[in-house]
Amino acid sequence: MAEEVSKAGSVVPRAMVGAYSIMGICSFITLCVYCACFVDYSVLEAPYPFLQVFVTSTGSVGGALALVSIMIICIFLSVLNFMAATSRQIFAFARDDGFPFRHWIAKVNHKSGSPQNALVVVYLFVIIITLIVLGSSVAFQAIISLGVLALAFTYELSILCLVWRRLYGTPLPPYAWSLGRAGLPINIAGSVYGFYLMFFAVIPPAYPVTAANFNWSPVMFVAVMGFAAIYYVLFARKVYQGPVVVCQPMYT
Repeated sequence: MAEEVSKAGSVVPRAMVGAYSIMGICSFITLCVYCACFVDYSVLEAPYPFLQVFVTSTGSVGGALALVSIMIICIFLSVLNFMAATSRQIFAFARDDGFPFRHWIAKVNHKSGSPQNALVVVYLFVIIITLIVLGSSVAFQAIISLGVLALAFTYELSILCLVWRRLYGTPLPPYAWSLGRAGLPINIAGSVYGFYLMFFAVIPPAYPVTAANFNWSPVMFVAVMGFAAIYYVLFARKVYQGPVVVCQPMYT
């Protein structure tokens, strides 16, 4: 989404660091308060233990509903952010000729200035995945389990490329915002944490392992990567040249 931000080279990094800093502090405070209110282990026997903690700590169902309402609003706003970011990623990848039906997906609405076709693709994809749970909850969990592993892998790939570039590659291009000498240690720490996250993303959540509780994320990850490799060999390698530096948007 940096393409839609003025002075993105300095504004976007500061927004990212600021957002994560505020989120980390608020999350830590929330966790401390929640743990302080978790005084009765019998709530674990409730159908929804976290709701029972709200009821026990506030002493009323209304207070618990108010806290849950705040959570629902936060989740709703987060989903809007995820949809916006995902649609921009799909648009950029399609614009660079790396996605099926790339010419239609990469079109931008002239009036709104937003990639509406990419938004439609994201919404339809989410709806299809949601409908899968009606037929099989195991299949639904198998698909959504891919999220953490795939996200960690993309972060890991980007960070490791940056670490390699800092150590052995050509100097980085000019930039408006930098961590200075702390950049390389932070990148290395981030890559170590990425491996840690990927390890716990692939282990089974419970034992004994059955088809219902099996962690399907490695299987789904290999399947998606296999599909991407086949698509690249057969089609994409003929047109995909990597991310473009300057590209005029295609308006509808």
